[in-house]
Amino acid sequence: MQEPAHPNSHRHGSLAERIAIAPGDLQWARGSAPGIRRMVLDAADGADGRLTAFMRFAPGARCVEHEHAGGEEILVLAGALADERGVHRAGTYFRNGPGSRHAPASPGGCTIFLKLRQFAPGDVGSSLVDTTRMRWSRGRSAQTSIMPLHAFGGERTRLVHWRAGIGGAPVRHPGGTEILVLDGEFADEHGRYGPGTWMRLPPGCWHRPRAGRRGVLAWIKTGHLRVAAGASDRLERVAEATA
Repeated sequence: MQEPAHPNSHRHGSLAERIAIAPGDLQWARGSAPGIRRMVLDAADGADGRLTAFMRFAPGARCVEHEHAGGEEILVLAGALADERGVHRAGTYFRNGPGSRHAPASPGGCTIFLKLRQFAPGDVGSSLVDTTRMRWSRGRSAQTSIMPLHAFGGERTRLVHWRAGIGGAPVRHPGGTEILVLDGEFADEHGRYGPGTWMRLPPGCWHRPRAGRRGVLAWIKTGHLRVAAGASDRLERVAEATA
């Protein structure tokens, strides 16, 4: 999804910053084509910088064909997104590797979660996962289920389901973590996080998460922020100081 920099983008240039953005915190803005709107969660300076955002396609909206110079990662949240590989309905997770091209459209409208130009060095492949057809695996406890979506080096992307009330113990994120709450809610010592909340926890950060009464379903990526930040000890010390 080709998205130029926007002058009113919500920017968080430092990967040592803890962020939690809930629905209603930001406004939708005009996107790169008619009928497309976006809500920028994180953007680095420059047209070639990383971008993390929600995007909405009105029925019939489409993007011109474009190349993914730094890779593209998408989770379809609602509706269906179509491109040369087919129709990707809600629950589809796919990765378009650096150098790939497509011309996405949405005949009936859709909402997606999008990450641009954030592939780890050497991670060049494309993939597509229909999570509605995948089986869950047991996590570290009987109250946790996981569905792996992607792994490369120390980076892991997966869906995680926590049963109601699980958690409360300290959890440290040595390589940083991103969380997108899809259903239910969880809480920690900083607040409560319901559906649609996006969080970025920097390398070295820790907290005490606990699932709410309905449990929580979340998209989670770990281990990638240390790589993006250059794996410096200095950054981890800063992150721990701000946790």
